[in-house]
Amino acid sequence: MRLIGVFFGKELREGWRRYRFLVIGLVFLILGLESPLVAKLTPELLKSALPIAVSVPTPTSLDSWQQYYKGVTQIGIFLLAALFSASVSEEVSRGTLVTLIIRGRRSFWPSTCSPC
Repeated sequence: MRLIGVFFGKELREGWRRYRFLVIGLVFLILGLESPLVAKLTPELLKSALPIAVSVPTPTSLDSWQQYYKGVTQIGIFLLAALFSASVSEEVSRGTLVTLIIRGRRSFWPSTCSPC
């Protein structure tokens, strides 16, 4: 259990040094600033883009929050996968990830049987 804390600390330091947390924070900040703007401008954009009359209700702060929440869950998961997939490939190329996987599986095999 002590190794989990060590590995988590290593990942935190690596994320801080490579500015991953800054990128994540900036993307979420942009999403947060964009949502009220999009909620306010969507009815006007629809009226100007469509030749037919469209009645759209006036946006509220709840609409803005719903747009932000949907954007965070979709883009946030994609962003995390994109940012941290580079660290996995880098650890594979350095050979450090293989050591972690082998250490975790060593207790699975009986002492008389060697893994294939």
